[in-house]
Amino acid sequence: MSARYENDRAVQKPIKQPHFSSYGREITLALLVKFLLLAGVWWLFFAGNKQPVNGAVIADKLFGENRPSIQTQKTQEKP
Repeated sequence: MSARYENDRAVQKPIKQPHFSSYGREITLALLVKFLLLAGVWWLFFAGNKQPVNGAVIADKLFGENRPSIQTQKTQEKP
């Protein structure tokens, strides 16, 4: 009986280790390149000099004297 057990064991296929497929490598490489390019664009355009935010300056820009105003003229009724 032990000979039969040895033969069955010899016939078993070896267990394959999971491997990283070529599609997985391509997708990983594409994502890595895209994230690097995105980081480069962010650094180029947005990581530069920061403008200080001042509440008084923003309020003046939004509600200050320089805003265009709509002037209406009263019409007089004739009796």
